[in-house]
Amino acid sequence: MSQIGNSSPLAPFRISNYRNLWFSDVLSLWSFEMETLIMSWYVLVQTDSALMVGIVNALRFLGTLISPVLGVFVDRLSKRDVIVAMRVVFAVVAISIVAIDYFDALQVWHLFIAAGVSGLLRAPEMVVRQSLIADSVPRELLVKAIGLNRITMDSSKAVGAVAGAGAMVAVGIGNAYLIIALMYLGSIASSLRIKALARALRERTSALKELWSGVEHIRESPVLTGLMGIAFFANLTAFPLTQGFLPMYARDVFGLGEVGLAQFIASGAIGALVGSVAVGLLPDRHPARTMLGGIILWHFFLLGFAIAPNLLTAHVLMFLGGLTSSFGMIAVAGLLLGRAHPDFRGRVMGVRMLAVYGLPIGLLVGGAMIEAIGVRETLVCFAGVGLLAFAFESIRWGARVRRDPESTGVN
Repeated sequence: MSQIGNSSPLAPFRISNYRNLWFSDVLSLWSFEMETLIMSWYVLVQTDSALMVGIVNALRFLGTLISPVLGVFVDRLSKRDVIVAMRVVFAVVAISIVAIDYFDALQVWHLFIAAGVSGLLRAPEMVVRQSLIADSVPRELLVKAIGLNRITMDSSKAVGAVAGAGAMVAVGIGNAYLIIALMYLGSIASSLRIKALARALRERTSALKELWSGVEHIRESPVLTGLMGIAFFANLTAFPLTQGFLPMYARDVFGLGEVGLAQFIASGAIGALVGSVAVGLLPDRHPARTMLGGIILWHFFLLGFAIAPNLLTAHVLMFLGGLTSSFGMIAVAGLLLGRAHPDFRGRVMGVRMLAVYGLPIGLLVGGAMIEAIGVRETLVCFAGVGLLAFAFESIRWGARVRRDPESTGVN
């Protein structure tokens, strides 16, 4: 690793803490994506309801409500210890499903409870993970580190979806969850190898005051405020398709089963993986243009996906949507972490997780719309609204930068 220079996309791997964090994230995220597919398909088969699928997926993001408060404690406590504790809970939940299925007692409501419990910590875990990345590498390697982490997320969607579908078909839901539990335990072991970083001493105030200081830090920056809005609308209009509507699209439009669903997820994830690799290889001269251009193209390809005339075209458009989403969302994370003061990163990313709440809102609204007007029509509405919203934001971005004197390199 010592031969890797700062210009290499692999430069963050020179840092042992980042290597351990990255490997622990691989196992945790692959497990999460396996759970996502297994839960979605099981609920769809058992209930035949798009709304129920939307609800179970929305529950997996329940913790977005407490993320800002947790962000305060992330800035106070050992981030390593916090993330280990969260992953212990994920493992316990998975083991519980294994035990229930062993006694032939598994029902849909058990998965709703599992989704809710894990969901309370899933979004906050992302806050801790992103803060750990920013703490583990110097600023000049931050975008590369985020890009590598995004590769982890994208590969998890492909591998997790295929593995989840394959495991359900081959060994059933109980044994599939046993695999998930073992992967979570491996993630915990790798997380424990992360060396606790020294924390800057600062005057201790109430959690509410610290949270409010983080909100004020965001409000004082038009760029940070704009990035929060961009993150919210991306979660509202784009992510519901890949995080919730795909089971209905695969079944109702093309008559596919869980394997066909996994192939759709893999197409998008492979595209996103290619995009993540490209972000690490290409120079980062205009991150805001990359962000807005990537998100606009993402919605354009999702619109095409919604009306795709055949399976091959749908897969190609899913791939292109995944590719452009990486350019857009990696840039969002890099701009947020780069603009936020180091002492406020936990709180800023905690507030940022509230933007994820656009996803469960979109899932619930979209689930009801699918039952009322159909899958294709719902996807067209979501992609079209997002396309218009981000085209408008691209016009406003220059004014945000001019009003934010401390923002540099965000053109």
